[in-house]
Amino acid sequence: MKRAIIFIIGIPLVLLLIGIIAILTIDPNSLKPTLEENLAKQGLVADFKGDLSWQFFPNIGMSLGNIELRSQETNAQLASLGNASVSVALAPLFKREIKVNGVKITAGTLTYHIDKSGKSNWDFLIQSDSSTDETEIKTEESAPSSETDIQIDSLEILDLAFDYQDATSGTAIAIENLSVIGSQINLDGRSFPIELSVSGKMSDFPAFKLALKSQIGVSTAQSELSLSDLNIKLHLANNSTPALQYSSPSTVVNWRDSLQVKNESTLQATKLRETFAAMAIPLPEGIGDNALQKLLVNFNLTVEADSLNVDTLKLTFDETKFNGSLAVNNFAQPEINADLAGDTINLNHYIPATENDESTPEEAASTEASPLPMQALRDLHYDLKFDLAKVIYQELEINNVALRSSAKNGLLKINPFSLVIADGTMTTNAKLDATAETAKVVFDSNVDNVDVGQLIKIFANSEMLSGFVVSEINGTSHGKTSTDLIENLALTLNAESKTMRLSPINLEKSFCDAVALIDKKEPSTYEWPEYSDLSAANIKVELKQQKISLNSMDAGIQKLLANAQGDFDMKSGKFDFPIELKLADIASELEGCNIIDEKWQKRIIPLRCKGTIEDVGPSTCLPDMKKIASIVKEKAKDKAEQKVKDKLIEKLGEDKVNNLKKDLKGLKNLFK
Repeated sequence: MKRAIIFIIGIPLVLLLIGIIAILTIDPNSLKPTLEENLAKQGLVADFKGDLSWQFFPNIGMSLGNIELRSQETNAQLASLGNASVSVALAPLFKREIKVNGVKITAGTLTYHIDKSGKSNWDFLIQSDSSTDETEIKTEESAPSSETDIQIDSLEILDLAFDYQDATSGTAIAIENLSVIGSQINLDGRSFPIELSVSGKMSDFPAFKLALKSQIGVSTAQSELSLSDLNIKLHLANNSTPALQYSSPSTVVNWRDSLQVKNESTLQATKLRETFAAMAIPLPEGIGDNALQKLLVNFNLTVEADSLNVDTLKLTFDETKFNGSLAVNNFAQPEINADLAGDTINLNHYIPATENDESTPEEAASTEASPLPMQALRDLHYDLKFDLAKVIYQELEINNVALRSSAKNGLLKINPFSLVIADGTMTTNAKLDATAETAKVVFDSNVDNVDVGQLIKIFANSEMLSGFVVSEINGTSHGKTSTDLIENLALTLNAESKTMRLSPINLEKSFCDAVALIDKKEPSTYEWPEYSDLSAANIKVELKQQKISLNSMDAGIQKLLANAQGDFDMKSGKFDFPIELKLADIASELEGCNIIDEKWQKRIIPLRCKGTIEDVGPSTCLPDMKKIASIVKEKAKDKAEQKVKDKLIEKLGEDKVNNLKKDLKGLKNLFK
């Protein structure tokens, strides 16, 4: 019985041994014609320039070298391979385990070209694969799968290249020196080292070098990928300093039930200017030497099935540091929560000093209207919290910048936007309603003790007005385009100021010149300052249809009282403000004026400020000649009446003249 069992077992082993001997004694190079024939059926021309060799024990191995694949149709090269070898341990195969002792591939090239018609040099093979019998595919898909353990002790892929050209888009990518080196590669979750390096060129992109190094774990049983100590460096245009560095001490990706990601990341670019230069991106004109130097970002990322969270976000941009967090839920209709706080940013490093806009109001108004993205506004769902400790712009410091904003169901709110500026505070609340076809905007703003002189000097490059202001602004607008919102803007402004200075206009001089005209005297030769100091000013302004109406302005100017109204057209830049001046009740004279006739000391003297903003100067506010002529005419009439009265008094006596005047007045009333 024992001999029978040995005989039964021995026969297959002998046959197997004979088969192995037969295989090993066959020269594998004799299989080249068969391989070439089968590849030709797929439309490929194969040229095996190197030798084929194999081994069977103790490992199954094969190596081949110097192979080229070309298209039968065009004879263009598709791929080439310098050398490839693989060695697999035999014994583990009987336990459904694949243990690869080594894989080495060197000097390979893959070419993928697309012509102007959109056809690629690989289309013939892709079309052939797509015609595979569906039943075979279904059979393969339905076949039960069982896990097979795979391990690769050594992996070396060296000096691979990829040539991609797309004539339809003009895109060209040339990958060179692609190398991948790894060891102890497995799919059971154990960590193994991997290194990758590649260099190349792309259309409109500088030459680059990319290096990656990490410990990787892959578990097919757990459907999980883990990376530790991941480091990526990107060099551009042969610069020694990396343009971009990325590192992550830990990254875990799981896709068993749904995609889940947990990641700690650091991203840094310490030579931003070199990167811009390498990419031929010009720096903005006038930008400072301290700008666009470095970027550093640290964050923890968590991705769940329908959410994304970025916490402990730390961002450094040049010298400005930010901290914050970001949360996104419901990717189909994103709900965003963002919180960001920064310390100090100096805008002088990024924004050159503004110059006067040379465009005319008509040219500015001709800008093409941009339709408002109403549906996008309705889809917005966010809560935003933004704080900035200090902003520096030119000589202006803006402190405690705070923005709170939210959006939901087509309603966007700012509640509030506040800051400390020009020695005072500004607070604004606003709401945009995008629920209907036309957007509606409502806002209010409060200004408390702000030095408007600083703001006008910096933002309008003018010193026309200065002083501390307290004001309240209420406004509305509506429209379907950005231009509509500007043209339909309507607001009211109520402002007060204890002291204001108006330059280079001197209203006192204009008052005295008007008095001299009325009295037909020479103007005063007094040297007037090129400004007017206003006190206890109360101003009411209304904006509608791009026209500013000064409904009222009451102010004191030294010993004068002023009242003004008028209009300013924002489109044309033209303004017309009639001003009424008179001496204050306690004043009988004004320094620099000729002696004022007592009768006209309490009379309103009319001025007219008229012109364009660009032409404001000492001659902008002058006596209103039309009204002055009327006053002069009235004065002449009064003078003539007084002359007649004086002659009557001379002849009749003052008492009789006064009695006659009373009688005439009574007679006049009788016939009313």
